[in-house]
Amino acid sequence: MIKRFIPFKILLYQLHIFQLEEYIAERFLKAVFKKGLIPKDDFRKKFDWTTKAKVIFLTALSMQIFWSSFIVFIFLYGVELSIWAGIILWILFFYLLSINSYIVIIQSADLLFPVEFVIKQKRINKAKQKILELKKNGLIIIGVTGSYGKTTTKETIAGILSEKYKVVKTEGNNNTPLGISNTIINKLKSNTEVFVVEMGEYVKGDVLKLCQIAPPEIAVITGINEAHLERYKTMQNAIDTKFEIVDTAHTVVLNGDDKLILDSYQRFIKSDQKVLFYSSDTDKNNQIFLENLLFDQNGNGLSFDLTVQKTELTGIKVPFVSYYIIGNIAAAVIIADTLNLSTPQIRLGISKLKPFDHRMQVVKKGEIVIIDDTYNGNSTGFKAGIDVLKQFQNRRKIYITPGLVETGYLEKEIHLEIGKDLASVCDIVILIKNSVSDYIKEGLNSKGFKHENIVIYNSAKEAYSSFGKFLKEGDVVLMQNDWSDNYT
Repeated sequence: MIKRFIPFKILLYQLHIFQLEEYIAERFLKAVFKKGLIPKDDFRKKFDWTTKAKVIFLTALSMQIFWSSFIVFIFLYGVELSIWAGIILWILFFYLLSINSYIVIIQSADLLFPVEFVIKQKRINKAKQKILELKKNGLIIIGVTGSYGKTTTKETIAGILSEKYKVVKTEGNNNTPLGISNTIINKLKSNTEVFVVEMGEYVKGDVLKLCQIAPPEIAVITGINEAHLERYKTMQNAIDTKFEIVDTAHTVVLNGDDKLILDSYQRFIKSDQKVLFYSSDTDKNNQIFLENLLFDQNGNGLSFDLTVQKTELTGIKVPFVSYYIIGNIAAAVIIADTLNLSTPQIRLGISKLKPFDHRMQVVKKGEIVIIDDTYNGNSTGFKAGIDVLKQFQNRRKIYITPGLVETGYLEKEIHLEIGKDLASVCDIVILIKNSVSDYIKEGLNSKGFKHENIVIYNSAKEAYSSFGKFLKEGDVVLMQNDWSDNYT
């Protein structure tokens, strides 16, 4: 308890929130005042001591020491007090400045900005130049963006294409201008044939900036929903931003299951661009046929027959429990056909696919099936997860979530709907108390869900350390989304 009030801890706590808010001062101030200036608990996720974070921390700490000393000097100028009185005053001022660390943190970031901007721009320009040289050697760039499913789609495409080509992909969350530039500089070689780029976005213009670094010949949009709507402000801004990726592409691959894409794409597509649609089911254009779909009741995955255009894939088995993987595979097969992979190469690539950490990842504890989908969340992913729970027969179903973040003006509507959907599927719902948990509870109650089967914990740490007491052999548990330390 006492360590929370240590000045070092307070500074580090506020810097942690600044980092989680991607060093955006306006969002940082909103978050830190909402959560409180003094930490209430330890960080749930380890602080990332990047070079930028270290410089800001040391600069902010130096400012606190300087201003504490300066204020004490001015305060005591011409006044005769003992050295102990001066030390006590210095400690008092230093502690007050520590509580208000956000001031010096923002000032430190502002001081760092010019140097950071020059360094970042040099890296970006170097990456652009390297891309120009590699494209002369025939490098193919495939860009992937969307509100959801970017990473899984990118990994599936890269995995299958690797059976014929030398492929490099962006790793982890390296989907920003600097992250993509570093991948280009550090990973792309003269013999790289395909570069699969995940393109992250928060506001209008983000994808366009990334396309200026790595202009894709093949563009993939995985779907559009209200993810990050708080930042976009309107759904139209979100739609416009996703479709920035098609500007340089000669082939555009779109999720045909996504209504917003289907309603919007014709406004953005040029007459000379080829547009292809993928689906997680048999589509309306007779290009994709899904047959003999089976769901393994022990959580081992799916099996199915899939025909994509003229590529027939029978007896496919994958260790994924969510149906969205079928759409990811269909998208990858469309691109593989475009790039002349053979059917055996495609089948071999599919056979090597593995679930990705914390994305509908199955973990078994005896006869208990736990599905970890805590990496991040959006409404489409939540519905997909609930659909997975529905597939399990004769098993008790337990669901754990804190809800979604950054859903803007749709926050209440979305979480009410989540609660209603859960009511018809789950036996026990465990909520982590925050600004949206009451909406989920309200949705559950509106469908007559038993009050005693709604469990609310005050923190994620408490929930994940305690929910085991509810479990029985044969249960299936779905954990969806995880709020980082900057959300309340």
